[in-house]
Amino acid sequence: FRRHPWAQAAAVGARLPGPHELSWVERVVAALAGTGLTATERLDVATLLVGHARNLAGLPPGSGREAAFGTLVRGREERYPALDAALRPGPDGPADHDTLDFGLARILDGIAAFVAARATGGDPP
Repeated sequence: FRRHPWAQAAAVGARLPGPHELSWVERVVAALAGTGLTATERLDVATLLVGHARNLAGLPPGSGREAAFGTLVRGREERYPALDAALRPGPDGPADHDTLDFGLARILDGIAAFVAARATGGDPP
């Protein structure tokens, strides 16, 4: 989606996936074979990943979301103090933060925990 920004607009709404997207989903579902996930859960993982990427791929790192929120919060800092603090540069701020990569890492962490719990016979988180 970052290499081909036009693809995001072409990939929303009610539609059938094209052969490349279908091949990608096939590879994700196949890669999860042997993890203990059901076939439906493997498809859910693929859907979750593509949904996250589609949602955030249009935002370049360090811009987009921060700029939009910053515009909305400016002048209303007292009403949104936590959001204001999160948008400010600094040790806790958005400098060089890549929301897409952050989310993918957290999603993959959750999937790994889900697979590990399934492998040990426990209840997935």
